[in-house]
Amino acid sequence: MDLKVSKQVHAKLKNKHQVSLDEVVEAIVNYSGVIFEDSRAQHKTKPPTILYISETDDGRPLKLVFVATNPLTLKSAYQPSQAAIERFIQSAQAAQGTQL
Repeated sequence: MDLKVSKQVHAKLKNKHQVSLDEVVEAIVNYSGVIFEDSRAQHKTKPPTILYISETDDGRPLKLVFVATNPLTLKSAYQPSQAAIERFIQSAQAAQGTQL
């Protein structure tokens, strides 16, 4: 898998969020649902910022945030709050029209 990660983002993942790149890759590989574009003005990018919540092989939830480039550019990955997980599930269910 091709994934672009700057030194600054790698340091932020490790030092601020305690997330490893291995966990990021696991969460990417484990996901098969809806991917959302972040349309909030302060997060808009060209190409767009996309995000989703997935789990690592150990079941740790991670919110993954990318710029939609080829290869994907990782902006951040961190453990989301329970409220964020619930909002994501509701939005994904509405987008899919089914229950996850």
